[in-house]
Parts: sequence; C-alpha cells; structure tokens
Amino acid sequence: MTTGFKKGKKFIPTSRKKGGISSGQVMGYNVKLRRKDVMHNTHPVVLKNGRHAIAGIGSDGTKMFKFVKAP
Repeated sequence: MTTGFKKGKKFIPTSRKKGGISSGQVMGYNVKLRRKDVMHNTHPVVLKNGRHAIAGIGSDGTKMFKFVKAP
C-alpha cells in the first residue's frame, strides 16, 4: 500500500526512506537537486550578520548551508 494523503481529489504520495542517517551526519536542503541531502565535510560557520550555520558539501559537489541555533 502506498502511503500519502489526499488533497482535494488528488492523492499525493509520500516516500519514506528505509534506514536513516547515522549520527554525526547532517541533513540539509540541496537547492540544485530540490531535495534533502546528506552534507559531507561539515564545519560550523558564523555569517556576517551573526547567524550561526553549518556549511558542507552535498552529494553532487555543491555547497550547502543549514542555519542552526547558536551553541
């Protein structure tokens, strides 16, 4: 059976990936691929405006950022 929800007359399926990410890996949104992706080589950064973020590399080699709360 396919999981999902009904919006009006349309059925919108949702996929659930089996397995997950291991601890220490960070998920972020990859704008180029338009999906969530695991970030590799992550490191914390502070932007010019003072916001804290985690920067890393996506699976296709693009730069990715994820904003986080200040430590």
